[in-house]
Amino acid sequence: MLAKRTKYNRANVKKKTESRRANETNDHEEETIEYSSAIPEPESEDGMSIDEEERMSDEQQLRHLLLLFIVLFQAKHLSVKAGEDLLAFLSFFVRALGHGMEIPTKISTARNMVNYSSASSGVSRFLVCSLCRSVYDTGSLHTRQCPFIRFANNPHRQEHPCGNSLFIGSSLKPVLEFPYNSIVETLKKFFVRPIFETEIEEWRHRHVEEGVFYDIYDGRVWNSLVDSAGEPFVNRSRSLMVSLNVDWFQPSDGMHYSCGGVYLTINNLPRSSRMKVSNIILVGMIPGPGEPTDDQLQNFMRPMIAELNTLYGGIMMPTYQNRNGEMVRVALMSVNCDIPAARKVAGFMGQSAHKACNKCSTVFSRISTGANSTKPDFSDFDDEHWILRNNTQQRQEAYAWLNATHITQQRTLQTNTGSTPKRMVEVWVDHGLLTTADFKAMADESASIAIPSQYCKISKGIQV
Repeated sequence: MLAKRTKYNRANVKKKTESRRANETNDHEEETIEYSSAIPEPESEDGMSIDEEERMSDEQQLRHLLLLFIVLFQAKHLSVKAGEDLLAFLSFFVRALGHGMEIPTKISTARNMVNYSSASSGVSRFLVCSLCRSVYDTGSLHTRQCPFIRFANNPHRQEHPCGNSLFIGSSLKPVLEFPYNSIVETLKKFFVRPIFETEIEEWRHRHVEEGVFYDIYDGRVWNSLVDSAGEPFVNRSRSLMVSLNVDWFQPSDGMHYSCGGVYLTINNLPRSSRMKVSNIILVGMIPGPGEPTDDQLQNFMRPMIAELNTLYGGIMMPTYQNRNGEMVRVALMSVNCDIPAARKVAGFMGQSAHKACNKCSTVFSRISTGANSTKPDFSDFDDEHWILRNNTQQRQEAYAWLNATHITQQRTLQTNTGSTPKRMVEVWVDHGLLTTADFKAMADESASIAIPSQYCKISKGIQV
């Protein structure tokens, strides 16, 4: 009796749905044809057109959700064969319940049905060495061990490669991965949104009051950053000015694991929508368990920098207003992080360095903060005779550091241009001024400090 009632209800729903669709088709046939011939349909976040999503019945939406979960779960955890076995079981289970929901038994079919290729387009994974944090494109790697040589141009001795295993055992599963989301592919999705092009040009029509700074558009950099022709970058339409943010966080409470998010903010958007999650470009996730060092961080920046260099000159991409394509340009105008992260990203030393300021070359005096510990004393800064660093000087210092042939030379350059007390700790250890007993005493001291529950825990071990 229950089976008959279910079939009867399903038949009525099917008739009503077909009737409603027929009426919608007759009423809007001309409008739909005209619209589709002008521009591509806007898509929702999972790649499905918005109109199509609205027309789906409850049963179709349920099937879409089930298939989407299985496709994503298989991509991360299962082989294709295991994924198809799961689909076959789901198909059998649905039929056993008396439902007419059609479940495919091929992963390729399921991916097409949920538009998986569109949702995952532009997302790639780079291999990461867990020891030296070198980053490799899987297509360019021909070895299972990390081939990175830190000082390959050392004329006095042959440096050995890192040699750390990039894969788990004899499998093809990487020890560490760096998921990267293409900026170009993300912008292609943004530009087919109905109002995106309008929003990024709204700033041009704002009310400007002399001497008043309302938003980032009123700042110096917005109008002074130029393109390759020497013209203000934002003079041309669809020229995006973006800000970079890199920050580390713990994925869950109670664990000592830190990963870093790399994302871009499009400053052309109005302030009301600029920081919405749907308008942020999540470029990548830097794996843990700890933060990379200053120079290791640059390995994770290289794919993004390569894309930004290309986008600075501009590329053609389809837009909502012109499906044949418009020129889209992107310029990185600022790095918006806290001070430690900003120094890391931009390649400068930290705020406790010998030369602690990235704007000037002042050598600050040091004040003691405890046994064998000091910090810069900014109180005696001469604000009349300080020397501004310039772009040429900073590039020369950066290239000198990159071309160093051994670690001692790099540390000397860091001292002259801005080394950190952490480097001095290593020297003190080498000269026997700090011993294991000293580190144990510091660890015992830190363990005795009572920290409120809402604050992060202090590391139990202190070492170089």
